[in-house]
Amino acid sequence: MLALQSTRAATAAPSLQLSAPRRVPRTPQQPLLRQQPIRRAAQLRARAEAEQAVAAQGAADQAGSSSDSEDRPPPGCARYTVELPKPLGLVLEEGPGGRGVFVVEVAKEGNAGRLAPEINVGDELIATSGMTYTTAQEYQGLTVKGGETYVRVNVRNNSFATVMAAIGSIKPPRAVVLEFQSCK
Repeated sequence: MLALQSTRAATAAPSLQLSAPRRVPRTPQQPLLRQQPIRRAAQLRARAEAEQAVAAQGAADQAGSSSDSEDRPPPGCARYTVELPKPLGLVLEEGPGGRGVFVVEVAKEGNAGRLAPEINVGDELIATSGMTYTTAQEYQGLTVKGGETYVRVNVRNNSFATVMAAIGSIKPPRAVVLEFQSCK
């Protein structure tokens, strides 16, 4: 009888015991790895949709409010464009009623005074250059932006804070491109 049992054990195929996977309690510091790619993809999709909506709104604003009369200078006025390195050497202020941005001071020893003598007090800023990022990726909670694109920002369709942010977005050694309108 003993020999029979040992033969049976030797010839029987080993059986695998399938059991439910052991669950290890997750601590708050441990991320749930399976959901991170899904969550990240959803965040990137949402960000891309938001950027597209902002771009579409900006294009609609420019298309809706830029008529031929607004693109041409009024009679007696002339437009000119200058490129200035930072610091600009001029003071800009919001116009009366929040309409427009105007030059209120030009520093004679600053970049505007030395490199662009055509800028005068009272000239209106029509457009400026700004830098935007075309990509953004998140790495462990940090957002890394890339793909710099330089754009023309129409001053009349934006708030004073937006115009100053656009000017501030240009980092040296890049020069800021400013378009002014001078009326005599």
